[in-house]
Amino acid sequence: MQSVPIIEQLRIATRKGNRLATAIGAILGTVVPVMVYAVTHHLPKLSFIDPAFYVLAVMGIGGCFFSLKSVIQWGQLAFNNDKAKAVSFAVLLEGMLVMSGMVNELGWLGWAALAYLCMINAVSAGCSIAMQSKEWTSEKRRSLPKKSKK
Repeated sequence: MQSVPIIEQLRIATRKGNRLATAIGAILGTVVPVMVYAVTHHLPKLSFIDPAFYVLAVMGIGGCFFSLKSVIQWGQLAFNNDKAKAVSFAVLLEGMLVMSGMVNELGWLGWAALAYLCMINAVSAGCSIAMQSKEWTSEKRRSLPKKSKK
């Protein structure tokens, strides 16, 4: 999705013929940030000696890596291909999602990070699914035998 501009991704995701792909992408793209938010906001309640703490921490890290690539790609598109800004943007969003559960005063920023991550992942995944479907459909059409006119 790196080469498709953000506005075009939004257009592709919202086209009438792509609504199913966008719905699937929204489910796939938003479930991970929501789970990371829930997991990392539960961590402060656990003790370091509790094995669940480490399992949940690994799950949270894995969830952050899930959306890191999409957020970096969107950051590069938004910030004139500036990789440093894109990576900083991704680290800030993922970090705020995680850390807002550990510092009470940051709660509202965690919700903001969650909203951004859900939107980016949903549109990115929905657009990707829609484009793959169109590509697959056009390849299948090309491989079908031509109908002869009688």
